[in-house]
Amino acid sequence: MRILYLFWHSVEDTYRQFISGEIPSDHMYGAIEIKKLGYDLSFMDYRPKGLLGYLFGFINNKYGFRIACLKAILALRNYDIIVVRGTFSTILTIACKVFKKKIVYLDALYAIPQNWLRKLILKMNMKYATGIVVYSKTQIKLWSKLFNISASRFKFLPYTIDVSFYKYSDSDNSFSRPYILSVGRDMARDYKTFVEAVIGLGVDVKIVSIPYLMRDVNLSNPAIEFLEYIPYNKLFDLYSKALFVVIPLKRWGIVYPSGIRALHEALKFRKCVIASHSPILEEYVKHEEGVLYVDPENVQELRKTIMSLLEDSKRRLMLEKKTEGIIEKKYNLDVFATEFGNYLSTLLKEKQK
Repeated sequence: MRILYLFWHSVEDTYRQFISGEIPSDHMYGAIEIKKLGYDLSFMDYRPKGLLGYLFGFINNKYGFRIACLKAILALRNYDIIVVRGTFSTILTIACKVFKKKIVYLDALYAIPQNWLRKLILKMNMKYATGIVVYSKTQIKLWSKLFNISASRFKFLPYTIDVSFYKYSDSDNSFSRPYILSVGRDMARDYKTFVEAVIGLGVDVKIVSIPYLMRDVNLSNPAIEFLEYIPYNKLFDLYSKALFVVIPLKRWGIVYPSGIRALHEALKFRKCVIASHSPILEEYVKHEEGVLYVDPENVQELRKTIMSLLEDSKRRLMLEKKTEGIIEKKYNLDVFATEFGNYLSTLLKEKQK
């Protein structure tokens, strides 16, 4: 079985960063671990480059076509199964039908579009894809019902991280005041509600994100520190010394896997978490099992919950104890690679019958 992993970013740069130890292997979404298991696997960046990339950019962004480069399309003929990481690519879906290849989309379901044409394009891709791997059973129920697609089209595999990469900080860096940490760069993060909830609580807040998500956030408070593009060793330091972690989500963002990586990272560092109520996050960790869930976009409830952990260190320690071993046992990337490899093998056998 020959597997081709396709990425919508410079996968060569990502691989070099992994080899040099700068980033965890989960940035390759299981490709490294699957290859280590003995599978014949290659990977490629399928974006059109140069002038073509510029010309197709508008169409890709407006309609979600994800037009692939010719090199990637022609390469499909040399592989048995194509794994596309990210949004559906109509061109790749059609090309795989023409070449009679299996195509599996990994983590392709995001916010449901409002535009009828984009919905039609999505449904066509879901109908003709061999399989769609998702990180949540909630997604399967929602998308299969909304688009009238058989649930058998979807495969649930839990999101996992490269556990061995995440290590406790051994730096002697100390912070003058206790702080709460929040980490996340996707559009569903609700830092405005979070910052409003901590005003006047006498605790520092450190947010690791991108400027775009901070546009409506009041950062004038000296207790709020915004950090961008920090190296992993500094991130480890922040996690290790934080009182606890907050994952604030917008109400519309709780139906796709926003916050899972931050949840896993926090639990790996034995930190209890306050998170916006999300049926997807609750599939991974239940309420009171190391995580306290609050209503999304509710300043008062979030503030009250933060105060309860600030004032009750025993409760914090109790919640931290419940985080022990969760990530290592259930959400290790090696587990994902084994299950995903078995799934791809099953799809190939179905083809050969």
